[in-house]
Amino acid sequence: MIVPAAATDVVKLYDIADLITDSEEERIAEKLDEIGEKYGVNLAIVTVDTIEDEDPDEFAETVFDEEGYGEADNGGILLFIAMESRDVVVFYDSVIDMGIADSIREEVTPYLSDEDYAEAFDTFIEKCDYYVDGELNGYPFNWSRNIVIAVVIGVVIALIITGGMKGQLKSV
Repeated sequence: MIVPAAATDVVKLYDIADLITDSEEERIAEKLDEIGEKYGVNLAIVTVDTIEDEDPDEFAETVFDEEGYGEADNGGILLFIAMESRDVVVFYDSVIDMGIADSIREEVTPYLSDEDYAEAFDTFIEKCDYYVDGELNGYPFNWSRNIVIAVVIGVVIALIITGGMKGQLKSV
């Protein structure tokens, strides 16, 4: 199925389904290594043509364990794609949680549906970079979103207060 990697060097991209070109493979493998080294986490992508009648989550977990993706300091995150059954699994044993894994899968799936596999893999890497950094170092403060929320809350409070004052005004 998958060729085992050397114990000291974990191969992070197995495009068995041959979804991307060799140059894209090289570029994506470099990005996986770069982000992995940056955070002490193994990011991996595995594509296969078929998993027969096996459960995709269990199959992804088996690949994850056999390839040693969870053995980095901060664990690992695997994007697993089975083409025949159109299964996409983000399996993890790292600093992220299930909600984040689901979010990453949802971000990647539209590109897979459009058969833009290189962009799907790039999106996986970018989202992992963002979420792992956020979990390890704290998420960046989003000024624009927080200002909008503060203004909306302020307007609602002002309307409640002025509505109460307006209710007290009565003509004699």
